Amino acid sequence: MHVTKTKRLVERDVNVPNYLIPDLHAYIDGERKECIAVARRYWLKKKILEPKVLFVNDVDARPNAGKPVGADTLSAAFRRAVVKAGLTEWVTKTDPHTGEVRQVRAPRHRYHDLRHTYALWTYHALVEQGISEPWKIIQSLLGHAHLSTTLDTYLRVVNVEKARTADGAYEVMRSVIRGN
Repeated sequence: MHVTKTKRLVERDVNVPNYLIPDLHAYIDGERKECIAVARRYWLKKKILEPKVLFVNDVDARPNAGKPVGADTLSAAFRRAVVKAGLTEWVTKTDPHTGEVRQVRAPRHRYHDLRHTYALWTYHALVEQGISEPWKIIQSLLGHAHLSTTLDTYLRVVNVEKARTADGAYEVMRSVIRGN
């Protein structure tokens, strides 16, 4: 899929898993088509103004139906799903006006966490395939200009795992040497 609106405004291709293609076609031919029809009743008066984006607001958005889904909308939907799944934690909040401190439930994950999950799972899949430099492929897939961004931000967990593995191997070797 060719993406034109990116964080750094650099167009790039994004791999879409084959198993999603039929679902995307069903969305385009069904729900998206219905949203555009509702948009024609509210704001879409000329075919040329029809959104070129894949995901558009649902029919329930009435006057905004058929308009491109914004990042805030996706984040809010993800946040609601995380809360509904019970993946929350207690967080301390301070009211800026009164200074009152209170505990509130907050989602444990953000929409952006999906990028980190994708990077990590892709890393493990590539290593399992025997690819010697998986981080270069992940850098390209994530669209990072600098490899350090990929390594320091998205794959730092891999270094933690490697350290734990090394520590575990060291402990096993120590116990073998000591005859335990």
